[in-house]
Amino acid sequence: MRICFLVHELGRAGGAETIRSYARRLEARDDFEVDIVFTDPRVAAGRRDVRRGGGPYDVAIATWWATAAQLWRVPARRRALLLQSIESRFYEERHFFERLAAEEVLSLPVTYVTIATWMRDLLAELRPDAPCELVARGIDKSVFAARPRRPRQGPLRVLVDGQPSMWFKGVREAVACVRAMREPAELTVVAGNPEDAEGVDGARVVGGLQVGQVRHHERVARSGGELLDDADDVERHDAEAPVVGFGEAASLWRNH
Repeated sequence: MRICFLVHELGRAGGAETIRSYARRLEARDDFEVDIVFTDPRVAAGRRDVRRGGGPYDVAIATWWATAAQLWRVPARRRALLLQSIESRFYEERHFFERLAAEEVLSLPVTYVTIATWMRDLLAELRPDAPCELVARGIDKSVFAARPRRPRQGPLRVLVDGQPSMWFKGVREAVACVRAMREPAELTVVAGNPEDAEGVDGARVVGGLQVGQVRHHERVARSGGELLDDADDVERHDAEAPVVGFGEAASLWRNH
């Protein structure tokens, strides 16, 4: 079976990593052939784009509301839309046209693929006629593995994961909650772009990380806030301090 994922770009965002992970897992199967097709030739930079795609495909999957319109530029027997959120909520009221466009993709004649039950249930209410499949993204246990915790002394070490300049991430609100605590706390913010991490004064900011490095900094937060060069030292300190995660990271650690 031939499948293509339509993307605008593939950066460091968690949504982009989800797309990559789904594509890798399908590609690993003998009966699937997977292409990543860029909808904007300027972003493609020589990679496969909608002007010169490798179709025909059995399934073409849009991965963001802005890529959905390109589904019909790709020869495919079936078309689908991957929903990682209800994307209209990413826009404030002043971005009326973007919000409307993001809502309109929920009326397309496609199959929907959601990553969470709440989206599947919501879509069943809005579009009971639309086919919808749930494909949960899960947790990479080779990176985020459960470890025993030992009692320790000292302030609570809090790790907030998200880009402060993206209002819907709630990073500044999370930082404000930590600052309102009566007990002392050490705060680390993991941001995609640390240079644009305003409104988190007093927090230690790290960024530009891959998934494994985020896990490393979670271990560092447990170890006392110092970057440890020796991997054994990092492992030894890993379980010595509790870490409270907000945002994307919280959903990962809550499952442990």
